[in-house]
Amino acid sequence: MTVQIASRSQTATVNADALSSGTVEGLAMIRVLFDVLTPKQALLFWAVGKELKERGIEVSYVGRRYAQLDWVERALGIELKPLGEFGGGTLEGKLLASTERQRLLAEEVIASRPDVTVSSGSVELCRVSYGLGIRHVLVSDSPHSPVNRIAVPLSDLIATPAFIPLAEWRRWCIQNVRVLRYRALDPVAWMRRLGDLTANGQAPEGDYFLVRPTEHMASYSLGRGLAETLSVVEGLLSFSDAKVVVLARYPEDVAELRRLYDPRVEVVAEPRLALPLISRALAVFSGGGTMAQEAALLGVPVFSYYPGELPAVHRFLVRRGLLSVLSDLSRESIGRAVAAAADRRFRRRLAERARRLRESMEDPAVVVAEAIANLAGRR
Repeated sequence: MTVQIASRSQTATVNADALSSGTVEGLAMIRVLFDVLTPKQALLFWAVGKELKERGIEVSYVGRRYAQLDWVERALGIELKPLGEFGGGTLEGKLLASTERQRLLAEEVIASRPDVTVSSGSVELCRVSYGLGIRHVLVSDSPHSPVNRIAVPLSDLIATPAFIPLAEWRRWCIQNVRVLRYRALDPVAWMRRLGDLTANGQAPEGDYFLVRPTEHMASYSLGRGLAETLSVVEGLLSFSDAKVVVLARYPEDVAELRRLYDPRVEVVAEPRLALPLISRALAVFSGGGTMAQEAALLGVPVFSYYPGELPAVHRFLVRRGLLSVLSDLSRESIGRAVAAAADRRFRRRLAERARRLRESMEDPAVVVAEAIANLAGRR
């Protein structure tokens, strides 16, 4: 097996046979630290961590005090050492929280001395790792994120889906940073490992549409998304008798949605694993990124109302006919989406396309783990 690593000037291949057989010198003494800031990152790094542990590598996780992380920590049985907290929905709050968190991370990394650190764009961990001369791996499918202005130049390796054009990473001046491109979407890593947890997960009875609000407190969408989610829900209520289940992100989502006073609206206030809800839904309407990918990979009709420019992985799914973009949130647009989701031939085509795509993809957790082990083995 080989792992392809591309740089701006060249493409190289790294032989991974020694890694998979556990023959890298000193492998058992390698320590890897993951910084987990979101549920998606927890799911992905849990899968990568399992692969590293099978290679005899010591794995540890740090996170932050953040309500959205509590459930996934419990579900996956991982220990996240909380360092700092979520900065909220303002740039001022994020800056102050980040500054304090960098200090706490510095103390942790100095004490634990990992050989490699890994994040999906933790500016605090990138800065600490650089300052201490520790190699950092950036695992991300989001070149559009503003954190990359800091994270990319301070990383030693970027691991990212091959479906993202290299040009989208090069905007952050990556000429001296290697890029590993794997032929998969990130959710494949946990979808292949959750198994019974997904199949036996709770879902509402009867027919329902599933709605996921935009991450309106993220730095890339501050203040945008909640009003759009309300428009989607109201449109669905107009065109169908089915329930509308909203997997909320924040208490603000819950408060606004419950003002609709419609018994068909079910607001899931507590964060939970989305896959069981997705797999049984008539369709998914997503203002975010991860659930849209999960739905597309499961072959469930998914309609995106992501704010701003559509991310590269979503554009890939659009080209594969597995994701539709709502051009606007008018009642007419929602009505067309509801009609499409009810078309049995459309649903059968989606299911077959999704199956073929899933089967063609490699396991990103294996590829990323081998790259991390290789980088650490050359410390």
